[in-house]
Amino acid sequence: MNFSPYEDTTLTTQLSTEEAMNQLRKYLDTYRWKNPYKYQGSIDDNTFRLIPVDRRPVRHSRSFFEIIGELHTSNGETVIDITMEIGRPIKVFWMFWCFFIIGMTIIVLIEPSGVEIVNADYPILKASIFLLFPYIIAMYTFNKETSEVKEHLARIFEAKLKRT
Repeated sequence: MNFSPYEDTTLTTQLSTEEAMNQLRKYLDTYRWKNPYKYQGSIDDNTFRLIPVDRRPVRHSRSFFEIIGELHTSNGETVIDITMEIGRPIKVFWMFWCFFIIGMTIIVLIEPSGVEIVNADYPILKASIFLLFPYIIAMYTFNKETSEVKEHLARIFEAKLKRT
């Protein structure tokens, strides 16, 4: 089980690298109501960097994670190596959140002179809950979103998910 919001996936397809990239271009910077996903990003040679975007009319970015992919040919098939990880805004938020909670826990445990902490029962338990809650929510959301995107990318590339 992976405890960090990071996932490596490999897809294999019978399409050539050019055909696969052309398939992906159809979903990049075009807005189609029938497609469940639209992607923003860039495609260079045999690599791509994408961010899934919601299909609702508000058109906000699902910047929760980024998709980085590389295509190469092996044994007559095209192999697509995909890495999905959380975006920078989420990483920054997590770091801020963790430092804040850890700092508050240290203050509660040390209890500096002149500071009276009210209701400081079980400070470690409360701090643990505040540290774990965003982690659990983020991991659930990340895993749910990445599984949907993996399925969609497999359909785009007419590919099979390679089990490792």
